Amino acid sequence: MLANKIFIIDQPLSDDDLTLHIFHGLGADFREIVAPIRARENSLTFEELHDLLIGHESCNSAASSLYKLHNSHKAESTW
Repeated sequence: MLANKIFIIDQPLSDDDLTLHIFHGLGADFREIVAPIRARENSLTFEELHDLLIGHESCNSAASSLYKLHNSHKAESTW
């Protein structure tokens, strides 16, 4: 557990370390956003990373809803 590791080393976690730890916990839906974030020259703060991930999740959710709506409408129209 991350909290135990931080306690043991008695040091604050850097933004880069926190970002890597977060990336390891993300699912496949976030693959396309992880690569550009890792390629950045400047580190993101936790708040910036959080905002990007929440935004990406919202876009994925909206796209998934539209896809399902489109497919259900398409299935209905074939009858």
